[in-house]
Amino acid sequence: MNILSMILTPLFTFVVGSLCTYIVGLRQNKKKTEERLQKIENAEKAILHQTILKKCNLILMIGNVTPEEIDELEYLYQPYQAIGGNHRAGVAYEKVLELPRIKNRNEEE
Repeated sequence: MNILSMILTPLFTFVVGSLCTYIVGLRQNKKKTEERLQKIENAEKAILHQTILKKCNLILMIGNVTPEEIDELEYLYQPYQAIGGNHRAGVAYEKVLELPRIKNRNEEE
């Protein structure tokens, strides 16, 4: 029994120590991954914000909007809003929706 105890005690200590080190490493990786994902989301939000405002400002300068342009803006605006985009892009988007509609840019009515 003494020999078995001499073998199992260090083995158990090694296994438990290795497992604890592995779990701590997983937690650190999870935190780094979450931080990286937050940075990526912020970058996506910034790109969507800029794109929405550019498109809206151009359409507002023209003074009318096509169904395709509305679809494109909605395609950008929905995910932007879902990730917590600010109200400034929303205001521009709403102003575009209030513009007169035309069928297409080539045949302005």
